[in-house]
Amino acid sequence: MSYTGTPSSSAKDLLRFLLQDTVSPYLFSNEELTDSYALQGSDMAKTLSMLCTALVAKSAGKPQDEAVEGLSVTWGNMGAKYEALKRSFAEMSQAGTLPTYDGTTGTTASSTMTMIVSDATYPWQGLPQ
Repeated sequence: MSYTGTPSSSAKDLLRFLLQDTVSPYLFSNEELTDSYALQGSDMAKTLSMLCTALVAKSAGKPQDEAVEGLSVTWGNMGAKYEALKRSFAEMSQAGTLPTYDGTTGTTASSTMTMIVSDATYPWQGLPQ
């Protein structure tokens, strides 16, 4: 599993970037991301919704704090943060500002990428990195 640091290089990297799943230990394997994208018909909004739902479910059974691969992970209210992120993605999709991957030239709606990175109120702030 890896993240190239370039969200426009692949659908997998764009998904990792938007979900802030960019450092090990990763929340999803490469195969989970690419298969989810394919299963949702290469629809970024549907894929993000499905993955956020999976993270909410995954966090529901977790203790507040957990040691993973030698790292301390605080799950805390991760489920609520991913529910909020899912709503944000839905709003962006409805507004036509959700970045998508076109399969050849990278992302579209690239001005949104800057907004996402600079918006300090996004729900993923404070998630385990």
